[in-house]
Amino acid sequence: MSQSKASKEIVEKRRKLMDDFKNLRSKRLEEFNAKKKCRLELRDGIDTDELDAESENLEEEVVEFLIKEDVTVLED
Repeated sequence: MSQSKASKEIVEKRRKLMDDFKNLRSKRLEEFNAKKKCRLELRDGIDTDELDAESENLEEEVVEFLIKEDVTVLED
């Protein structure tokens, strides 16, 4: 098998995968947009589809975890 024929097959396979991905993505995007009204109702009218859309409705929390505690005894 020549290298050009193999590379053509690879290009065709990648093209098919990309087309399949684009079709799936567009279908999921349509589903996402169709359910927007329901999402808004569940969130009391607050649109959280974009993270920076309404920053005054979001609250930032900082959580700290103790990972390890080292105890060193010093002699006097």
